[in-house]
Amino acid sequence: MMEWLTGAQIADDQIQVIGAGVLHHGRALSEAKGGLAGSIACVVMENGLVIGGATGRTEFQRLFVSYLWVDVQSRGEGLGAEALHRIETLAVERGCVDALIETLDADAERCTIVKRMT
Repeated sequence: MMEWLTGAQIADDQIQVIGAGVLHHGRALSEAKGGLAGSIACVVMENGLVIGGATGRTEFQRLFVSYLWVDVQSRGEGLGAEALHRIETLAVERGCVDALIETLDADAERCTIVKRMT
């Protein structure tokens, strides 16, 4: 029997199944066309603790940035820009020609890290 769930009825693990299905399908499409689909990340550590980094995936010659984060105490030191630069470099090595990044910052124009890959 088919059942539809909405809103609070949906558990986190059910949401993860949908996300994983989308990623699996996208990777299969990309790889069928000769693309190198896969996860991509970099992490910056200090005294054995993660203080920032970036994660995402590459598909269809594009870098999709999922998360870019720096611990509040380490912000303003250029670590976010460096994390993005490092995964962009890896993405270019995989044949990516552009990137997609979404932000929660309503004033994203002031972010120097929002740019086009070349």
